[in-house]
Amino acid sequence: MKTHRTPEQILADKEARRERFTRLKKAFDVLTESQRNTLAGMVVYTCDGHQLSPTNTALLNFQNPEVSIVGGFQQWRAQNRHVKKGEKAISIWIPLNKNGDTENTGSSDEVSENDQVYFRLQSVFDISQTEETVMVNEYETEEASFV
Repeated sequence: MKTHRTPEQILADKEARRERFTRLKKAFDVLTESQRNTLAGMVVYTCDGHQLSPTNTALLNFQNPEVSIVGGFQQWRAQNRHVKKGEKAISIWIPLNKNGDTENTGSSDEVSENDQVYFRLQSVFDISQTEETVMVNEYETEEASFV
């Protein structure tokens, strides 16, 4: 069942994102150029197989040096994995077009002069923060209880 958020909750979420971005930016700004290049030189992929940009790679490695494969909560669910309880998200920038859609924003070749691309922080999780989802059907559950 989908719950509706109050305007106060929406405002609180926006403020929390701003705070998270401000903290991340301040910490990232104190890095030297060579430290940033080192962080960006590591390769990170999404759980869908896409390689992340050097900026997002640097952001991820700055927040979690052990990061390897990342995905959003729903992306991991689609891969039959779930985020472990209590795990903290890692932030990356995702592109959005003027409609707030992530479609057709991946390549600069596809962007026309009239298209505007915006970026917002998105929460992702490393594969080490997830577990494989074990699917058990009713028949196996019932049979196991009789044995």
